[in-house]
This record gives sequence, C-alpha cells and structure tokens, in this order.
Amino acid sequence: MLSQHNTKSLTGIRGIAILLVMLCHASTEGLSFHKLLAFSGAGRYGVFLFFVLSSFLLTRQFLLSTTLTPKSLLYYFIKRFLRIYPLFLVTALICCLFGLYSRTFYHFAEPSTIMKMLLLIDCPGAFWTIPVEMQYYVFIPIISFILIKSEKNIIRNLILLTLFIIIWQSIFHPAYTKNVYRYLSIFLIGSFTAYVEVYLTKTKVIQKKWFTYGCSIILILSFSLFIILIPNFYNILFESNLSQEHFHHQFILFSILSALLLLGSLYGKGILKVFLESKFMAFWGRISFSAYLFHMLILKLIVPLNIDATLKTSIFILSTALVSFLSFRYFELPIQKVVKIPSL
Repeated sequence: MLSQHNTKSLTGIRGIAILLVMLCHASTEGLSFHKLLAFSGAGRYGVFLFFVLSSFLLTRQFLLSTTLTPKSLLYYFIKRFLRIYPLFLVTALICCLFGLYSRTFYHFAEPSTIMKMLLLIDCPGAFWTIPVEMQYYVFIPIISFILIKSEKNIIRNLILLTLFIIIWQSIFHPAYTKNVYRYLSIFLIGSFTAYVEVYLTKTKVIQKKWFTYGCSIILILSFSLFIILIPNFYNILFESNLSQEHFHHQFILFSILSALLLLGSLYGKGILKVFLESKFMAFWGRISFSAYLFHMLILKLIVPLNIDATLKTSIFILSTALVSFLSFRYFELPIQKVVKIPSL
C-alpha cells in the first residue's frame, strides 16, 4: 500500500505538471521572469504528466479493490463525475460570460461552443483535456479487470502492451484531437505503471536497497530529461533552433518519462524527493485542478496590463495561486468530503 509519505511525492508531481502548463502559457504570451526562463512548448509535458498520473492512481484503486460490483462501478463513475464536472462547469460558464463582453473570450460565448462544452464533446483552449480524460475513465475498469486476470504474467503483458502500442500508434498517429483514442497509449502506460507498482509491492521488491537506489537514479534522470527537452533550454544547451512544438508529438517518450518520474518519486530518495514533498510543491499539487481551469482566464486578463513583463508574471502566478486556493478550499474540498474522494 502507498503510505501517506509516498503520496506526498505524487502531490508534488501534480505541482510540477501544473507549473509546466502555467509557465508555458505565460511564456507564450511573452511573460517570464527572464528571457532564459521561457517555458514555451512545455505545457504538453504537464498534460502528459496529468494523464499518466490520473490513470495510474485510478487503475491502482481497481487493482487493489477486493470487490468489483455494479454498485461499486456506479459509485466510481459518480465520484469521477463530481470530482471533475462541477468545477469545470463553473469555470466554463465564467469564460462564457467574459465572452459576451471581451473579444479575448468571444469564442466561449458561441452557442454551439457552449453546448459542446456542457456535453463534454469538445472544449476550447486548455479545457480540451477534460473530455479526453473523462472518456478514459470509462476504460479504466475494463483495463483493470484484464490486468487483474493476468496478474502474474508481467513480462508477457509488457510484451503485449508494447506490441499493442506500436500497432495502435502506427494506425492512429499522435495528434491533438477531442477524442481519447489518439491519447490511448499515454493512458495505457499510466495504467500499466500501476500494474507494475502493485506487482513490485506484492513481491516486496520495493523493500530491496538496490530498488531504492535505482529509483533514486531514475528520479534524477527522468526529471532532468523533462527540463532538458523544454525547447528553450534544449536550444541553449545544444545551440540548436528547435521550434516550441518540436517534441509535442512524442507521446510515447513523454509517457514513459512520466511513468519513470512517478515511480522514481515514490520509491527514490534524495534532494529531488525532498523538493517534491516540500510545502511549496504540495500547495501547487493540491490546487492543481483549480489552477488548470482558472489560469488561462487569469492570464488573459493580466496580459493587456501596461506594466513590466516581470511584474505581470508575478501577478499572474500570485493571482492564480490565490484564486485556485479559494476554489480548492471552498469548492473542491466540500465536494470531495461529500462523496469521500481521497485527496492527494
């Protein structure tokens, strides 16, 4: 079982993900603390992290569940819906209201767009991930059931997963669409990571010193690669001229890096582990969902201000932190308590 100590690092992973998304969007609008600290293009990496972490946690719940009944499945879907949709609805409607008075948000006020958003068919802007992730929630019980039935065949399942991903990616090339099938490989890697973690826990491999040492190395390497592959940093390090979108279609690469970062953060040690479990990262991890939904609205309101870019960046981050904390404290938490949703 994952201890409370372990889950601190997962909350930190959420913090990493949301900061990558926020800093990317800020950089795209010309906001950063320094031109060398531009994170343009890194937002997709944060989305990959969210997808892998979400599928990992939810799949793991099913793998460790002792019963799988129609009632438990219904409860699962209700919890998922209440965890995502109410706050999404609030932020979507706020954007629609702004769309009535501002060109920046005009597309949110179009009747067809509003209807598609409410039905989770297609969502503009950063909201595009919401219907995609909720679509995968339907597959998680099925995938978990298959993994449970083949619990001891980890090598065979790894080979089958690899073959499936190769075939699937050759048919459905990486692309950013409104449907989950384009991102299926990303989610499957997250679910399989949960399967591997449960297997390693049951076989007590995680208690071995060599495993802890290996995870510590994996944590450093995976985190370092995430930073190095941010286009701006890559260009500085290797004197190249990559575009912001250069790595955006490397779904498998960043899914594997996300899975390794996740496992490394769970069972590794060292300064990165301490950083992920810090109060700063815990704060951003806890408010990550609210921050994801609200940050673009806040950013679009701040960008037109006629002040220094560094000051605007500071105002953006602080405003997002404040609004997201209030949303988390007075909206997310009450709903979670009602439906008894564990909060990382």
